[in-house]
Order: sequence, then C-alpha cells, then structure tokens
Amino acid sequence: MNVAKDNLTVLIQGPYDAAITPKTISSIRRHLGRIPIVLSTWEGAEIPPLPDMPDVVVYNKCPPPDAFGNFNRQRYSTLEGIKRVSTEYVFKIRSDFILKNSNILALSKADAPRKNPVFEERMIAYVWRPQLFKRNPRLFHPGDFYYLGRKSDLQKLFSVPEADAVSMGGFASSEHYLWVNFINENSDKKVNIADLSNKDKINYFNDILCDNFIFVNYFDAGVASLKSALKKNNIPVSRSAFSFRDWLKMSGCKSAAADFPNTAVPFGLWARAQTVAALARVVQLFVFDKKKRESVRSKIYDLLPEE
Repeated sequence: MNVAKDNLTVLIQGPYDAAITPKTISSIRRHLGRIPIVLSTWEGAEIPPLPDMPDVVVYNKCPPPDAFGNFNRQRYSTLEGIKRVSTEYVFKIRSDFILKNSNILALSKADAPRKNPVFEERMIAYVWRPQLFKRNPRLFHPGDFYYLGRKSDLQKLFSVPEADAVSMGGFASSEHYLWVNFINENSDKKVNIADLSNKDKINYFNDILCDNFIFVNYFDAGVASLKSALKKNNIPVSRSAFSFRDWLKMSGCKSAAADFPNTAVPFGLWARAQTVAALARVVQLFVFDKKKRESVRSKIYDLLPEE
C-alpha cells in the first residue's frame, strides 16, 4: 500500500461534537490540505458555518443501541460514509480525534510477505496489545479509532452482520465482534471465541493481524484523542497497543525503522510523558470515586500538548 493525497478521502465518523469535531476537520486540512472530507454523523446534528468545512455531510438515522452500545451505529455510519467516497483509499477517523502530522501516509508504504491475507492490501490500524492474564485479553481486537486502507477492504470489513443480544453473546467488545466475524467469513481458519488461551490461537492472532494490518499507535499515526476516556492513549509511553516498530519486527518487513518517519519518542517528550503517566497512576491508587478520578486523570493527560 502506498497512499497518495490525490487518491485519498478522509471519512470522519461519529457524533458531531461542537467542541471537538471542528478541531478534527481543521487538523486534517492543516496537515493533508484540500483532501476530500466526508463527515458521517447523525440526524439532528447542527453544524454551523466553520472555518474549515467538510466536503460532504451525511446525516444518518441513528440505530438503537446494541449489546455494546455502539457497534451497529459505528457499522452503519461507516458504510454510509464510504458510499460517498470516490477515491481508492480511505482514512477513517473518529470525530473526537485530531491529526497532528501526515506521518501516517508515509507509514502506509511499509510492506512484508503475507501468508494469511484477507484484505486486498494491508490496512493501517490501532491494534491492542494482548493482555493474556486479564478477563478481556484483547485477542483479535483492532481498535476502532482509525483505519487507513483500500475503500473496498474497509467496506468489506464493516459489512459483517448487524449485532443483536444473541449474536454478541460471548464477545468482549464491539471491536472483538467485528474482527472475529470478519475473519470467520473471509478465512479458512475459524476463530472459536470460547478458547482464548490456546497457544495456536495466540500465534494465529499474531500472524493474521500482522498479515492484514500495519500497527501504528497514536504517536506513530500522529493522532490524539480529545475525548477524556481516551486521552491516556495520547501518552507516548503507553503500552496498550502495538507500535509501528513492533510491527516491523513481527511482520518480517525488511525495511528498517530509519526508512520511515521517525517514530521514536524524543527524550524530552518521553520524560514528560513518564511524569504524566506516573501522576495518573497515583490518582488511580488514591482517588476512589470513579467519576472524580477520571476527571482528575483527564486534566493530568492534558499536560501533554494537543498538537
């Protein structure tokens, strides 16, 4: 995959937030120029004239909540937005994120051998790092924050069946439901979600995700979330997700990290991030009220600049 601006559309997906989404749009214009932008949101959203406007706004009828709250909404608004895309590639990003640079386009050039392809080309995504000793080990869990890939692949991914209480039984999250259903429809190797500890399954998890995604965390992708619950992933020392450098090692890619934009965290930012992370851990230990704890932690995460 080698994505150029003249063959790319940005799809902003999710509810319109008057305090955040205009920043999303402006950040894309700042770093990607006059690239087509489609905003796929919900009926009733009031979008005033903005300094930077999307080229197309799709007002979707909001589906009712599913077992995880938002899978059918994410699925529907993504598919409806893709229908308005005329370019070969799509960068789908949530409406509560901003873009900090254009590094993600350069990272799309990464390539490596593939044994288990289910996409026509690899797709850039946030991929959770497995946590095998937890109730939700996050196997088969690409995040829903952003994707960069072929329009046809993204459309195929989100064309899994709608979810209901029965079909979501046993799944850990909406992202888990999406990817497992997609794999079971498009691969000869089926995933039995009842067994998440099987060693062969863990190896398959690593192999099939490496073969179909290029892993990039927030810092690698040059994005940041402005949503309180997700700001912790803005800290560039977080180990929640695989990094691009992890992917280079895991995929067998012959390119070196030096062949791409520098994704190493500068020392000054690393030191500041470590301080922010330490403060957040102290709050986690000593502030017992959940609502207050999250409010305080959100303010701590803001000690790192948005852009």
